[in-house]
Amino acid sequence: MSKAGQIAMSAPPARMIDVLRAKVSSRLFGNGAFTLADQLIASGSTFATSVMLGRMCLKEDFGLYMLGFNAYTILLTLQASLVCTPYIVRYPGASREQIPSLTGSSLLQLLAMIAPVAICAIVAGIALGAAALSMALSHMLVAFGAAISFMLLRDFARQVAFAQLKGLTALALDVFVATGQLGGIAALGYVNLLNATTVFILIGLVCAMGALGWYQQHKSQLVLQPRTAMRDFSQEWHSTRWLFFSALLWCVSINMYPWILAAFHGAETTAAWGAALGIVAVINPVVFGIQNVLGPRIMHAHADGGTARLRREVYRLSIVYGGGLLLFGLTMFLIGDTLVGWVYGSKYANSGHLAALLSLNLATAAFSFAFSRGLFALRRADVDFKVNVVAFAMLLFCGVWLAQAYGPIGAAVGQLITNAAACSARVATFWYCTRHMEGLVPA
Repeated sequence: MSKAGQIAMSAPPARMIDVLRAKVSSRLFGNGAFTLADQLIASGSTFATSVMLGRMCLKEDFGLYMLGFNAYTILLTLQASLVCTPYIVRYPGASREQIPSLTGSSLLQLLAMIAPVAICAIVAGIALGAAALSMALSHMLVAFGAAISFMLLRDFARQVAFAQLKGLTALALDVFVATGQLGGIAALGYVNLLNATTVFILIGLVCAMGALGWYQQHKSQLVLQPRTAMRDFSQEWHSTRWLFFSALLWCVSINMYPWILAAFHGAETTAAWGAALGIVAVINPVVFGIQNVLGPRIMHAHADGGTARLRREVYRLSIVYGGGLLLFGLTMFLIGDTLVGWVYGSKYANSGHLAALLSLNLATAAFSFAFSRGLFALRRADVDFKVNVVAFAMLLFCGVWLAQAYGPIGAAVGQLITNAAACSARVATFWYCTRHMEGLVPA
């Protein structure tokens, strides 16, 4: 035994506990740094893609890309509700022997979810082309359907790495994808082949290579048993069904605005929305990087310290996270116009107030994030679902009308009203669910 091991063995129990805590804290800090760096790469490549398309493509092509990207965002949320969030919740309590089966079951569940989605997108694109309604939209949908499975598999690999506190794995994957994606877009632009269809084909190919590489590195750590996956899904459905329904309502309430704009005002209006959203996405490396740290952290807080620690973490993190993004939103009212014109060009000028409203939406959602994950940690996704009924009602009662009457500005105001109503309801329900549970620690 080494000298350090002899010292550790001879140390009093209290000292050994301190050493263990120091090791855990060091690992969490290192993982957090890799996670934030990874999100910087992932969000940076998404932002750079939108800027390159906004500058190099027609507004219609950029608008079609934003519609496809919006659909991808919706599917990411549904994937999180059915597969990734249940995995993040269950992972801290799983034994070393259970982890390969848990991860393999989640992968099989994901494949079962995305296969019909991909098929439906391709069929819809072919049907639009056959009806000669919109050939550009038809081609984009076919390319999107071919690519979406690999795009979602890439994100699944990232979420597994985050849950396992292996931020370096996610970072390596996203560096590869970002390099291939941005290099490919530059090449397509150089040969004048850049449009929404070719971009999704390119992204699908790069994500396929990245996901395949991740699988080859981790296949020995995966146990793929369809019956076990079905059994695990059936056992978890009692709680995950509320995650799914909640995410579905939230997606419809928040992410349908670009499609509403396209229906009432055309794809070029969606392009204006995309340019403003792209400017707001400057802060995404921080936003999603923090979320990738906070989500598992809140789950571990509840697993380790019970409801009392969960409440402290949720209240503290929501104030710090939401307050920081509120300052960003207020800043956008001052410099939004300048940023949009400088980054995307003069054809997207006068979109500063739209960018400011979207950034305030981001701040409201950030304040609500910790409370949502707190409800998930309590296995009260059913309550979060009821909160999202409020958001869906706001979309129906005022969101659609505002988007139709006032275009992108009206859609942004409708989204802000929806977010604010849902955030208020989520804070109140979290307080109600935990007010008599301070001393409870999970078994």
